[in-house]
Amino acid sequence: MTNVADILDLFFRAHTIPVTPQKEHRSKRRATQPKDALIFRCATTNDERQELLFGAYICAELEGAEYVAKEIGLFYREGHPEEFRALTRFVKDSAYELGSVEEFRRKVFLKYLKAGALIIAYDAPLEISRIAIKWNKSTKTRRGFSFYFRMFRDKKTGKIRPSGYEQGISIESIDAAKAIYRPIKYKFHDGDVQQDAEDKKFSNVHILDLKTLTSVLTGEVYSFSSAFDIFGAPASRHRKSHSRVTKPAIERLLRDVTAELELLNRLSREFRQHSVDLPPDRCYSPATLAKSYLSATGIKPPQEKFKIPDRINGIATQASVGGRAECMIRQTPVPCTYVDFHAQFSSVSKLLGCRDILCAKSLGFTDFTVKHIRCWSAPG
Repeated sequence: MTNVADILDLFFRAHTIPVTPQKEHRSKRRATQPKDALIFRCATTNDERQELLFGAYICAELEGAEYVAKEIGLFYREGHPEEFRALTRFVKDSAYELGSVEEFRRKVFLKYLKAGALIIAYDAPLEISRIAIKWNKSTKTRRGFSFYFRMFRDKKTGKIRPSGYEQGISIESIDAAKAIYRPIKYKFHDGDVQQDAEDKKFSNVHILDLKTLTSVLTGEVYSFSSAFDIFGAPASRHRKSHSRVTKPAIERLLRDVTAELELLNRLSREFRQHSVDLPPDRCYSPATLAKSYLSATGIKPPQEKFKIPDRINGIATQASVGGRAECMIRQTPVPCTYVDFHAQFSSVSKLLGCRDILCAKSLGFTDFTVKHIRCWSAPG
C-alpha cells in the first residue's frame, strides 16, 4: 500500500505558447518631455486615516533643460473655517494662490492631466489618493486601484457618481518603488459597453514619481528625506504628521514642494547622462533603462532575431531556475551566512555570456545527448 505521505506534488517549468502572439508596441517618434509640469504635495492628518489637511502645488514650465516655477499655490479642505483663516492670513500680501481642494482638482490638476502635462509627486500613488473624490478596487489586477476627481448626479438613477467624461487614473502598484498609471473613465451604466471606444479620447497620462526615478538612478529605494540628502535638494527635516494648519506647517510644506522641483531638475540632469530615447515617466526600474540601451545600440531581442523552435524553448525553460532560491529545510534552525542576492540578474547575465547571444548573427543548437544502444543475445 502506498503511504499518503510519500505522494508528493511535482512542479515543472514549461514554455507556454500564446494563442494570439503579442506584438510589442514601439513608437517610432522620439520621446519628448512635456513642456508643462505640475508638482504637488499633501499634508495629512496624524490619525490612522491620514486624510487631506491641506496641500501645496507648483505649476512649472520647461525652459531650456530645466523646469521653472510659474505659479505656487495652496489648497484647503472645505468645511474647516479655522484652517481657511490660517491659510488666508498666510497668503495675504504674497504671490501665493489659494483655493479649495475642489478648485485645485478642477482648475489645476484635471487641466494639466488632460493637457498631457507632467504630473509630479514623491510617492505619487499616496499623493493622488489624497485628492481623489472616489476610488474603486480594481477587478482585473490584485494591486490596482481606480481614482476619480469629478462627481455628477446621474439623471437616470438620481445617484451621485463620478463623471464618465472626466479623466480618471488607474494605478497598478508593482512594488514599494513603482507603479503603472493608465487613463480610465467611469462606467455608470451596464449598457455602456459600446462607449469603451471613448477611452481613446483620453490622452496618455504622464505621471512621474520622484521615488521611482530615484530608485532607477541609484538602484535603491529611499525615503523622502534620504532621497533629498543624496541629491542635495533642501527639503524640510520635519517628518511629523500635522494635526492642524499652522504657519510653521505651511512653511514646511512649501519648502518640501519647492525641494521636489529642485529634485526633479537634478534627477532629470542625471537621467540625461544616459543616451536613451526614453522619457523619465516611462522608466520604471534599472532593467527598463538597460533594455533601452539595447534598443539604442540596435540590438534586437533574440525572439525577434532568431526562429527558435518551441521544443528548444521548452528545454531551456526546464533548465532555468528563474533567479529564485528554493527553501529545502523548513522550520529548523540552521547556521547561515548572509549572501547579497540584490540585483543578481546582471551578474548572472555576465557569467552566462548573454551578451554573445544578444549580439550574435546566427544561433544553432547542437544535440550532445549520448545515445546508448544495447544488443541483447538470446540464452544458449
